Amino acid sequence: MPPGVPPEFPPGPTPPELPPGQPPEPPSHPIPPGLPPENPPEPPTSPIPPSGKGRKETLLVKVNITKLDYTETDLDAMRESVLKVPDDFSPQFPSDLKNEIKLKKHQIAGLAWMQYLYSKAPEYCR
Repeated sequence: MPPGVPPEFPPGPTPPELPPGQPPEPPSHPIPPGLPPENPPEPPTSPIPPSGKGRKETLLVKVNITKLDYTETDLDAMRESVLKVPDDFSPQFPSDLKNEIKLKKHQIAGLAWMQYLYSKAPEYCR
């Protein structure tokens, strides 16, 4: 056994002589770890198939480990600042509300919140 080859990888049979121009067959034994493959991998082909009949839509996945393309935290902070009810906003009381009915503080705050969100629909609130 040649030095440097682990015993779990026995040597394969001696390949037969091939006629000129015929490619050799791949080895029947596994390549030992740490050695490069005998045939380097072919470069990948274009992921976009040619247009025409039978073209399938595929998902193109981009590697984005160098920069952040999308985040919800910025959108959430912006949306929260837009949808926060201003302190000076006063709600419009319904005309059907009887004069003897007095809303509690939390009910007035809820009515103001609902009316303010309604004023921001559909752009910021649905």
